[in-house]
Amino acid sequence: MKHVLLFILTMLSISSHAKKPKKIDVTRIKCSYEYKHHYDTIKCDDLRNDILYLEIGSKCSKCYSYYTHRVDSLKSTPQGSKKYSQEINRFNEKYIRGIDKDNMDWVSARKAAPFTRLSTYVFKNYPEGKMTVFEEILTDKYVYEDSMDIQKWTLVEDSMKTIIGYECQQATCTFRGREWTVWFAPDIPIGEGPWKLCGLPGLIMEAYDKGKQQYFCINGLDQTISEPIYFGKLSTPIKEYEKTTYSKFLKAVYNELRNPTRLFQLMNDVGIPSGQNTNVPRRDYLERE
Repeated sequence: MKHVLLFILTMLSISSHAKKPKKIDVTRIKCSYEYKHHYDTIKCDDLRNDILYLEIGSKCSKCYSYYTHRVDSLKSTPQGSKKYSQEINRFNEKYIRGIDKDNMDWVSARKAAPFTRLSTYVFKNYPEGKMTVFEEILTDKYVYEDSMDIQKWTLVEDSMKTIIGYECQQATCTFRGREWTVWFAPDIPIGEGPWKLCGLPGLIMEAYDKGKQQYFCINGLDQTISEPIYFGKLSTPIKEYEKTTYSKFLKAVYNELRNPTRLFQLMNDVGIPSGQNTNVPRRDYLERE
């Protein structure tokens, strides 16, 4: 009886890990964007890198970080958390404990780090006419609805630029504390783009704010793919996210910025040397409100 119970518990565990989120559409076009941003508002050389995937279906779209999704996919498997811990330990041995910390190349270390990057998952037009956003602040998880067509674009006449073989036109807008410039491809008449950017008569191929502190540029486009678009994250049930509003989420971000102690405690747990960061973090978020 004991062996039977153990078998049942094991199968239930595997089943819970294998269960996928709700399928909401099928990918017609999949885009890959290089994403670079300044993490610190003071240190101009503190440039972070990421890769964003944009899955576009006939009804909705999904945008997320490749690195974050990789960790999420790993953790969704039965032994994923253990494997991820092993990756973290190998990283710590190579980049933290195994070299001279006074000569630490943090830029190279961050690029090699197996950690998550942008935690935001953006679902445009889901539910219809709305945008659903999954966000994380350290260990706290939030989900909220945002508005579609919230950027008021101004098209720039007689502007022309070629990006990965497509002729693009320029457009500008002011959106949540940043002045954005984008280049979109009229030959791909889909009003989509990376992150929350959308609403133009063509796919956004490149986007940057004034000063290029936030920068997106397409580096891959596949129009033959046919993969399911799943709502949510693989390893985290939606019920674990606190349902909130955009304004309340901003308050939560503000509170975290004023409480750096927990941030540094978590950083030290994954191997950041004590004393390496002693100032209050000056995060430069995509939305500055």
